[in-house]
Amino acid sequence: MNRTVLLVLLVAGVGAMAGAPASDAQENRFRGGIGGGVMVFQRSDNLDPNGSDRYLSNLNEAADEEVTVLPLLAPYFIYDAGAPGGAALQLTVRPPIREAGGLVVNLGATYALPQEAGSLAAGLFVAPLEEAWRNPYLVGERRRTTASPKYGGYLGWERVAGSGLQLRTVFVRDTVDDDDIGRMNSDLDREGHIYAVVADYAIALTEDLEIVPGVAYLRGDYDGASNAFDRFAVELQATYRLGRLALQPKLSFSTSRYDRQDPIFRETRDQNSFFMDLNISYQAPFGWEGWAAQVMTGYGQDDDDIDFYDTETLRLGTLLTYYF
Repeated sequence: MNRTVLLVLLVAGVGAMAGAPASDAQENRFRGGIGGGVMVFQRSDNLDPNGSDRYLSNLNEAADEEVTVLPLLAPYFIYDAGAPGGAALQLTVRPPIREAGGLVVNLGATYALPQEAGSLAAGLFVAPLEEAWRNPYLVGERRRTTASPKYGGYLGWERVAGSGLQLRTVFVRDTVDDDDIGRMNSDLDREGHIYAVVADYAIALTEDLEIVPGVAYLRGDYDGASNAFDRFAVELQATYRLGRLALQPKLSFSTSRYDRQDPIFRETRDQNSFFMDLNISYQAPFGWEGWAAQVMTGYGQDDDDIDFYDTETLRLGTLLTYYF
């Protein structure tokens, strides 16, 4: 399974959970859902084996677009380990941050604090099937892929003191099995860590409309100083429910500054990124109780001072999920 498939699995997992109907925790300790569907995925990214061609003619422009039609799979499971509303175990494919990878097998737990103080969350995750080019800058020759797995953990405090505030810290270990370019030039070494601090706040404007603004700071601490970065991000997500229909738009923006001049292009990278997503969910389509239909669409781009690092992503998919 390649990285493009994994990214689609991630999107599907998020959409499926957003469309999940409420369940009766008093009666069901084990609950979850599994969905299937299809997505059209288009991406251009010179660093991604699924977003660029194996052969480069030059290093002066962004990658040509690659289009793929892929199947979707979106499972998630929750088990109430203690009293209902107390401790719970979760298995999902949703990453704690975008930088954690595509298909992130995420095993986590939550524990409700007494006196409505909120709940604590912790978990471990791994993205074992990520890929990268061994040397993404190779021109006129066939570029070869290598495994680039990621893993890490997170800690969080949800509904802090009974409010809508949520705080999270995330750690990601980023590896590249055969980093040819890193061995050739230490400033481009891609082994490293990402540390993130995330805060968001859920605000219920009406019974049917909730908005969640959020901010984040990420530090990419890579062995290659040209790949190390500081990143600041803001996002705004909303959920609007109208009967069985739910709309969930999301906008996010980030700006990144890299530590050292890129030795290939003789310029220090600055990058601005923009993403917008819309998930639409409809419960009990055709009168099928326990089912939900979702449509997912999104667009994103990275605008870098160096054209080679520009990326663009477009997706459109549909999913049918059964909840139990």
